[in-house]
Amino acid sequence: MTPLERAKPEILKASRKRRIAAGAGVTVQEVNRLLNQFEQTQKVMKQFSKGGMSKMMRAMKGMMPGGLPGMRAEGGGGRMKDILVAFGRAGRSLGRRDMFWHLLWPGLLAVVIWAGVAFYAWTPVTEWLYAAVSGWSFVGGWLSASETTAAIVLVLIQIATALLVVPLVYVTAAMLVATVALPLMLERVARTDYADLEQRRGGSNLGSAMNSIVAGVLFLLALVLSLPLWLIPGAGLLISVTLTGWLNQRAFGYDALMYHADKGELQRLRDAWRPQMLLLGGGTALLAYVPVINLVAPAFAGLAFVHYMLETLRRHRIQHGITVLDAEPGADLRKLR
Repeated sequence: MTPLERAKPEILKASRKRRIAAGAGVTVQEVNRLLNQFEQTQKVMKQFSKGGMSKMMRAMKGMMPGGLPGMRAEGGGGRMKDILVAFGRAGRSLGRRDMFWHLLWPGLLAVVIWAGVAFYAWTPVTEWLYAAVSGWSFVGGWLSASETTAAIVLVLIQIATALLVVPLVYVTAAMLVATVALPLMLERVARTDYADLEQRRGGSNLGSAMNSIVAGVLFLLALVLSLPLWLIPGAGLLISVTLTGWLNQRAFGYDALMYHADKGELQRLRDAWRPQMLLLGGGTALLAYVPVINLVAPAFAGLAFVHYMLETLRRHRIQHGITVLDAEPGADLRKLR
């Protein structure tokens, strides 16, 4: 295929597809299937870049009868409302002068780090991946028989590598948020929005750091093990969002409760509300693929978890007859600032 044909595969005519298939040693149907998969991948990427997050969350809700666990409230309503409220409160926090810098710097630093790595390692990594794929017995002969097929596989490897950078940037920023930025933001949010919650200190900054490290290692291990699947068009995006959603709920679920919950509440709430936390984590993970917004996506995810889990803790204590403290004097005034 020519560079123009790879950029605009829709210009390929039937006769041209027959020549490509003959040169690659495959059928025309297989060529059409590959082109269709490439087109679907482009559509998915465009959907995310144009604010397709809400559509994706509605689709996730309809995947199971009655929705996902935790999305139905006692009165027949939906816990989805609580997640959307957490999003709204996190968005409101974006405008606070004492929060904005903490939202921004983790993403910027992670981008700078991985941009430098990509600048020096892009060619060696893509060449190594191509050599590894060529070594597979069921693929090597197919690649050596056709330059066109080899070029298509190389393009797929480059797309998969580019997609792989996104979760690496995100996990780096998420670790910075979880260990440094979020504890600082949590104190500010708690003073204004959750001053009525008693702080029982069931977690600690050391526990947060250890939890984040374990979550990051498990995330990277799963990411490496899933690499062969990334050559399937669309699979890399799905795997990335799923793993990032799990990372969000594992890291930020602990951080959001570590100051206010006691040890028992910290464990019970994270176990009982894991499905909802995974949904919230997956929703915020999609922000990593929205240009510009992805710079603040990890910190925004952390804030969303703070609002969601502290509100859950508040309701848990009221339902179990635990007294909620009166807000400290001046809290309402600071909240309006």
